[in-house]
Amino acid sequence: MRFREKTSSPEWDRVVERLEAEITTRHYSRKTLIAYANWSRKYQGYLKSKPPAELSPAEVKDYLTYLAVNCKMSSSTQNQAFNALLFLYRHILKMDFGEQKDIPRAKRSSRR
Repeated sequence: MRFREKTSSPEWDRVVERLEAEITTRHYSRKTLIAYANWSRKYQGYLKSKPPAELSPAEVKDYLTYLAVNCKMSSSTQNQAFNALLFLYRHILKMDFGEQKDIPRAKRSSRR
């Protein structure tokens, strides 16, 4: 799987390995594992492999804003990215995600 490929950052490779182990231990679905790991790798790329120990919730806010404004992602895609990063921060990095009210959340379109 693509998310298992080694990158130039061994720190991020270990983070993704721990993410995989945690999701497997919790018996989450394989699709959840793939989605969360891929979002973690995309986040790594956005941060240009900034060391995980130096991350803050401000980067999450910037990334989600980038997805909404620059990439024009749908609300469901933005929310999946948010949940993947929330899991990453809480369970893998063991970091406080901060006040979630500061992080923009996409609203579902009223059109169906």
